[in-house]
Amino acid sequence: MFSRKKGLSYRQPTGFSDRNKALLLLVTGVMGSKSLEFRRFKELSGRFRAGHTSCGRFYDECLALTADDGGKSFMCFFPELLVLLPDIDKQQVQYKADLLIVN
Repeated sequence: MFSRKKGLSYRQPTGFSDRNKALLLLVTGVMGSKSLEFRRFKELSGRFRAGHTSCGRFYDECLALTADDGGKSFMCFFPELLVLLPDIDKQQVQYKADLLIVN
């Protein structure tokens, strides 16, 4: 899958499918595969990828969904979530949002 914008193109990283499955296992391990939090995460992710939810709102709501541990579990899977996101512009905005919060 390719995403082109501003001369940049997204190329799936090596082992994309396996990494995506591992990410899903990590997220369901954190939230529980049948939990309301996981259902909300899936809905929110779909809305974000479709452009119906801003990067900031996605980030904030994901932190809220993992608030039980202060968002630490979100930070465990956020980097992989970012790398596997097939939209370079959204990757950059999410990365900058993370830098603002961490610093």
